[in-house]
Amino acid sequence: MEFTDIEKPKIKEKSNLQLLSGNDVPDIKIFSLVSEDDFELMTEQWLFSMKDRYKYVKRVGGTGDQGRDIFAYQDENMTVLDIYQCKHYDKKLTPSNMYVEIGKLLYYTYIQEYVVPKNYYIISSKGCGTALTKLIENPEKIKSAIIQNWNHNCKGSITKARNIELNNEFKAFIKNFDFSIIHEITPLKFLEEFEKTKYYSSWFGLRKFKRKTPPEPSNIIESNELTYVNKLYRAYGSVNKSLITNFKQLSNRYQEHFNIQRKCFYSAEGLKEFSRDSLPTDETFNDLQNQIIDPVKSQILCNTYKDGVECLNSAITVATTLNIGNNSLAEFLKTNDRIGILHQVANEDESVEWTEHE
Repeated sequence: MEFTDIEKPKIKEKSNLQLLSGNDVPDIKIFSLVSEDDFELMTEQWLFSMKDRYKYVKRVGGTGDQGRDIFAYQDENMTVLDIYQCKHYDKKLTPSNMYVEIGKLLYYTYIQEYVVPKNYYIISSKGCGTALTKLIENPEKIKSAIIQNWNHNCKGSITKARNIELNNEFKAFIKNFDFSIIHEITPLKFLEEFEKTKYYSSWFGLRKFKRKTPPEPSNIIESNELTYVNKLYRAYGSVNKSLITNFKQLSNRYQEHFNIQRKCFYSAEGLKEFSRDSLPTDETFNDLQNQIIDPVKSQILCNTYKDGVECLNSAITVATTLNIGNNSLAEFLKTNDRIGILHQVANEDESVEWTEHE
């Protein structure tokens, strides 16, 4: 058998499913309409995300057979295995769709090609039909059905090399096999699991997601704040041409201003975390930052200010009045985020400076 590691899957730039979901079409209805290519990509994204719960996740075989086996090992020694059988059909799965797949499971564990899995999961975009569900719910019925239908459904389809006969030894293995390991992952259950991944939003949008309340900054300046904080100190110091290196040197007025800037920074960090947890890549958040910082740079780099505070306040005016276009995070964006993004970028970009600094 040919095993291939699941690599990081591609992301569709635009999804018609997302457009549909914006019109309150239930996700389960949308999922039932996915194309074969979209179903394959969606399940691949879901299974790639399982690398957090499994040590190894591997794809078996090639494409073009309307089915795919995913082997997911729970331990380093590859002795505890879950198998995911993913199928895309225009209708609900029937027993005849699955006889050969279950036959492969039986044969390859019989010849010890791989260990008997702890779980064998069946998933499809339309789900299992009533007849297949009844078989799955009754392990003895699956056993009888496989034996009864072996010659017609399995014998010549397990491998292209030869027919697999149901001899006495193999039949005894099947009779002793624990068919209770076979389960269906219904489309609804799949969507519940898929919703926990970063990839869900690229298909169904962010309408189900909610931001956490950002934490309040503590009295201690954290290490990840030092750069933008020092730029703020320089801005305050530029008003009276003084050197300010800590909070206590600020006047009461500027202490309050400084505290607001830190609160905004933490708010923007919360949005960044929300984006990281909800979206498959950083591109959306990076685009949001650029939509804010580029106009701000155009403003402050081409103008002269009497001090750093005036420069900063000019940047804040630009950032808080911009129209943000075509960005999935726009509806989650708060005024504090806009200001906080200025300080996020100031943390990383030397050109974002509120006052002249040698």
